[in-house]
Amino acid sequence: MLHFLEQDGAANVTNAFGTIITVACGGKGHKWTTLLNFSYKSGGTQHTVTAMTDQDSCQLAAAAAAAQAVVVMSKQMTVNQIAHSSDMLATDFPNVPRVLAASDLVAIRDAKGRWQVMVVSSIAADLVTVTMTGNVGAPGFLNGAQVFAYGAPADTVFDSAKFLPGTSATTNFPNTEGPSDEIICKANSQGAPIILHSGNATAQGYFTKVSWGLNKAC
Repeated sequence: MLHFLEQDGAANVTNAFGTIITVACGGKGHKWTTLLNFSYKSGGTQHTVTAMTDQDSCQLAAAAAAAQAVVVMSKQMTVNQIAHSSDMLATDFPNVPRVLAASDLVAIRDAKGRWQVMVVSSIAADLVTVTMTGNVGAPGFLNGAQVFAYGAPADTVFDSAKFLPGTSATTNFPNTEGPSDEIICKANSQGAPIILHSGNATAQGYFTKVSWGLNKAC
């Protein structure tokens, strides 16, 4: 059996159809996050769920107030460079690293220590000033706030990290009953959350249950 210093989770996370659903799993202190399992409820359209692990990290070079869409990174960030891995799926897929771009996901720790998952809209010519598709949520970001970059669900590093829930049903991943040592994946860095992403197209979906564990050692 797997053993963790802490276990936590989330339940009934959703958005109106046509708006992506994301769950920031773990990412606490200097601990390593392991995504243990999740359940997803689909409507009449099959959704693709991607378990996204961190690809790069930096800090914010300036504070960002709530309701603004622009943040400034301390460096140019790179994604599509660390292949997804898990105890179930350990296949490495060929990939070509690239710089952060429009439609990529980032997670930024806000002033209350919570992760805000944001989608990149555009990047300025200086390569570090990033405009998001939505505004920063309250209470905003402090100067030096931790940032993790993930890229996009379509990136080749996530080819082995996609899950197809059944339609008009709740599907469990891993698809096992009772105690199991199977997991979904592990974060690539200490303190990094794992992002569960659903495109949530056409018919509304739900992450009905998500569970993760935290340890001091990977």
